[in-house]
Amino acid sequence: MSSGCRLLPCFKGYNMPYAKKYIDRFWGYVHKAGLDDCWEWKMGKSKEGYGFFRTESGTTGSHRFALELSLGRFLVGNECSLHTCDNPPCCNPAHLFVGTNTTNYRDMESKGRRCNRKGSNHHLAKLVEEDVKNIRTFNKMGIGSKRLARIYNVSRRAITNILHGLSWSHV
Repeated sequence: MSSGCRLLPCFKGYNMPYAKKYIDRFWGYVHKAGLDDCWEWKMGKSKEGYGFFRTESGTTGSHRFALELSLGRFLVGNECSLHTCDNPPCCNPAHLFVGTNTTNYRDMESKGRRCNRKGSNHHLAKLVEEDVKNIRTFNKMGIGSKRLARIYNVSRRAITNILHGLSWSHV
């Protein structure tokens, strides 16, 4: 335990190994609204909008810190702090729950928030779905991968991967 840190009673009768100065500072950075409203993190945020909070032991997500305070314990192993409100800067413990990366992914997918990076939706794609269909058709007509690569301005490996179903398999 670091110097100046003492065990503090927390919400559920557990002891929390955070110094009172961190807890007080943390809640000072949160705009608390109604009990059912999101409590927005007012300080530094990641590009995705998640708040971050620094203590002498390191930096953690503001939503994680809020959940740990609420639970009265650290999150351990593969435990993560997840939002029911899907609002990254929210620190309202009523909107947070313990999950894993897997439950986070499933939650995201069930709410239609999963980023689709397949095919032409990928930021590095040089082809579109129609090109892939044409490449397969032209190949069946006898046009080789080397020529197709020149026509579509991609590598021969890219054409081969398409023809063998290793890429663009969703088309």
